[in-house]
Amino acid sequence: MYYLMLPLAYLVGGINFGIIISKLFFKEDVRKSGSGNAGATNMLRRFGKLPAALVFAGDMIKGAGIVFLAGRATGYDEKLYYIVLASGFLTVIGHIFPLYFRFKGGKGVATTLGVILAVEPIAAAVLLGLFLVLAITTRYISLGSVVSAVLLPVSMFLLPYFRGEPTIPRVLFGVALAVLVIFMHRQNIARLIKGTENKISAGKR
Repeated sequence: MYYLMLPLAYLVGGINFGIIISKLFFKEDVRKSGSGNAGATNMLRRFGKLPAALVFAGDMIKGAGIVFLAGRATGYDEKLYYIVLASGFLTVIGHIFPLYFRFKGGKGVATTLGVILAVEPIAAAVLLGLFLVLAITTRYISLGSVVSAVLLPVSMFLLPYFRGEPTIPRVLFGVALAVLVIFMHRQNIARLIKGTENKISAGKR
């Protein structure tokens, strides 16, 4: 039965709160404006702080929730931990490529954070702190996202290592998520290098 977590993770990941909230409350698809992305950053630029916060929270909670359910389904058996990690990864895949929305979703940052929060809470806290520092000081949300993604595999190695737990599955999991998030930010990275990346306005409502 625990293998059912894999398709369930993808389907739940596809519940994109940016698209749902923008259509439900603003009668507009957030993907049709700004960056064309369905994530919290584009929601912030188009509709403001509260809708963006709701999207971020929703996308994060679904990531953490699926990992929690996968853990319960496998009985937290270390031999089945790959099911938990795969479920988390597929939730992010579902968010980025949602079946319900023509495979065009967000960039996976909030959902990845939720997944990491359930897998390695300390890593999630550290990476979130780093993200916030970079985003606030530079006003480049993409920079905070990319740097945090780069350091994700490192945290997924160090924390299990010091606890005496297997590191290889967690590191591979971290690498897979990092590559996915960085790939989804490839255009942002190009604009950062050119100096043309958009900053978030401190005065945004």
